[in-house]
Amino acid sequence: MTVADATGPTVTCPDDLDNVSPRAGFDYSLDSESIIRGGAGIFYGRTPTLLFFSAFSDTGVFPRYGNAIVSPGQTGFVPLGDAIDNANPPAGLVPSLSYVHPDFEDPRTTRFNLGYEREVTRDVAASLDVVFARGDLLASNVDANVPAPGRDARGRPVYSGERINPNYGTILVRDSLARSDYVAITAAL
Repeated sequence: MTVADATGPTVTCPDDLDNVSPRAGFDYSLDSESIIRGGAGIFYGRTPTLLFFSAFSDTGVFPRYGNAIVSPGQTGFVPLGDAIDNANPPAGLVPSLSYVHPDFEDPRTTRFNLGYEREVTRDVAASLDVVFARGDLLASNVDANVPAPGRDARGRPVYSGERINPNYGTILVRDSLARSDYVAITAAL
């Protein structure tokens, strides 16, 4: 997808046309009162349009300066309640920008489930189900303009010093690097 207008550069968003979602399931009766069921599948999510729009709106080129983060006393600070003059940014304001990584992929979840159900009485059944889901290619944001971190006394990363490119503030890269795991066991009566 390519987006362009007269006031800014052309922005190309990556296509993701290889999402195949196979799914399978089964249900097997062990006897007249109990069953085993299960399934597996791959599922893809949609990417919010806002993620792509920020690459179009935050180019770092006037008038698309992106998020300019300033503190009182710094160039571009506007006190609460005062009007913001977006048409005439102050000289020396450090712009930010964002872009979508060319290898960006839609988020994917691979899911497996297995369950057992047994009739206890004519109107009551007991069941036990296990679900595992792994999410990968999840949307993530990385500031590509921070220096390598140091460590504090507890080993936590601390970012200090000049930005890699001092002509910009945040250089936000929209990527698909995040991952999640989910495991659940459900008992029901």
